[in-house]
Amino acid sequence: MKKHSFAKHAALTLLLATLAPALSAKTLFLEELDDNTHLCLNVGDTLAIKLQSNVTTGYSWSITTPAAPLEQVSANNERPKDAPPGAGGFQTFRFKAKSTGDATLELKYFRPFEKDKPAAKTYKITVSVAAK
Repeated sequence: MKKHSFAKHAALTLLLATLAPALSAKTLFLEELDDNTHLCLNVGDTLAIKLQSNVTTGYSWSITTPAAPLEQVSANNERPKDAPPGAGGFQTFRFKAKSTGDATLELKYFRPFEKDKPAAKTYKITVSVAAK
């Protein structure tokens, strides 16, 4: 009976040790009101930025200055399911903190085909990523 209990305990300990880094990682959610913010992350954390957008007008958000400690893992366009044609929605960018360091992440809201016009909006945050 003791061998069986010990084996279960050892298996559970191994499982928890394997999952511990993933369980301690956090996700920070930012939106337009968080423009010009400084934030601190740990390696392994996720950053999600959700910005208002209306891609049907030709405007979209694009990263102009990537932040070296962050790796972009996704970018999605979202629109409410019951929205009429031409209605706005959101663009969500997700980043994973991959290495330590400080950087500035900048995005611009513009029409890619209007090369001589300035961005309609900009979004900028500074990020400090520390080791766990």
